[in-house]
Amino acid sequence: MSKEQNIAQKVAGEKGFFTRPPRGMEKIPEGYEAIIKHFDYALKLAGFSKIDTIGQPFDSRTMNAVEKCSIYAMDKGVVVEERRGGYMRGDEIIRKADVVVNE
Repeated sequence: MSKEQNIAQKVAGEKGFFTRPPRGMEKIPEGYEAIIKHFDYALKLAGFSKIDTIGQPFDSRTMNAVEKCSIYAMDKGVVVEERRGGYMRGDEIIRKADVVVNE
């Protein structure tokens, strides 16, 4: 038996290696989604809005192009992916969106 197999057997045989997750862990994604919705609602009440990017023409005023890609079925200069969301408050840009642009 190889050294790796011995180590794997030893670890697998130790009590507690494959334990059940704590009760209620399956509800964590639901809680996370609820928190995000509340945060988005609070931002909206404060006048903040998310910059719409995917499928839109690249706008250097509201977006930073962090990468380029080539998708032949799509027009050039269109945003393909959002890496980090951007936000505005009224006409003021709070944070530019980081996007991937089709070239």
